[in-house]
Amino acid sequence: MSPEITRSSGLPTGYPGFIAGGGYSGSTKELDDTVQKAAHLLTEEFGRDVEIRFNSHRESGGAWLKDDLLGFRGNCQVGLGAALRAKSPKGKTKEQWYDDLSRKHGAWTRSMLDEIESAPKHVVVDTYIASAVVHDGEIVNSGNSDYRYASHDHESLADGLAFLKRHVNRSKLNSYTGGVLESVPLTDRVGKPSKRTKKQYPRVGTRTATLRGIRG
Repeated sequence: MSPEITRSSGLPTGYPGFIAGGGYSGSTKELDDTVQKAAHLLTEEFGRDVEIRFNSHRESGGAWLKDDLLGFRGNCQVGLGAALRAKSPKGKTKEQWYDDLSRKHGAWTRSMLDEIESAPKHVVVDTYIASAVVHDGEIVNSGNSDYRYASHDHESLADGLAFLKRHVNRSKLNSYTGGVLESVPLTDRVGKPSKRTKKQYPRVGTRTATLRGIRG
């Protein structure tokens, strides 16, 4: 059976009316088309099902390799995506650029936000690899002490895919269908309490209400 590409309509967060990753489609045709192409590239390269999802503002989204985890833990290990945003300076990730601006203006001040918002917006390709499935820890550049990941911008989808091919540890990725995770309360894909909360799942970290991407 050929890998399947699906779109996510988001996940309930437990707060009335708030759906994480509820954008469904990109705010522009170019952005949506870019993410669709990313999804096809991932299925061809990895031979796995892929989920497309967009943030609620619809200006960023991504194609994510599917796994068997539920709720916010699911489908967030490897992503190839795009965002409609200002392009970070050459050689810097978006996060590093934001850090520079934060030092210049003060953390997330109005002047910092104004500089970001006033910059010309482009469709910028990015990749995401959770630290648990990365080959080389030196590329991990984002996250916190609880959960780390590699987030990098690229000039094209082809460049992004080549980056994933070099840096994703496929044997670790494949282990996510049968690894071990501490028993924790989970939420299923439609936000109802899961009947599988006592099952052991792979330990992969968590996503915030914005889902990285979601982020993507």
